[in-house]
Amino acid sequence: MADGSGGVQKRTHSHHSLRQTQCNSKPNIFQSLQLVIAGVAQKELARQVKYPKVDNQILRSKLPKCIMSHPELH
Repeated sequence: MADGSGGVQKRTHSHHSLRQTQCNSKPNIFQSLQLVIAGVAQKELARQVKYPKVDNQILRSKLPKCIMSHPELH
């Protein structure tokens, strides 16, 4: 389509809408992938934190109920 002032063509509305839809879908795919990776990472971190917590519970259960500290022995 020429606008009559030098033969410059204008983009049609449907072409622009299609291009905008394609551009908007890429970030959504990227964001979805980021969310999946973040979820996996969060589960892995939770698993790694659980081990020391259980280990501390086991070690604390082996300690006596009362621990006396004597400053002269330090």
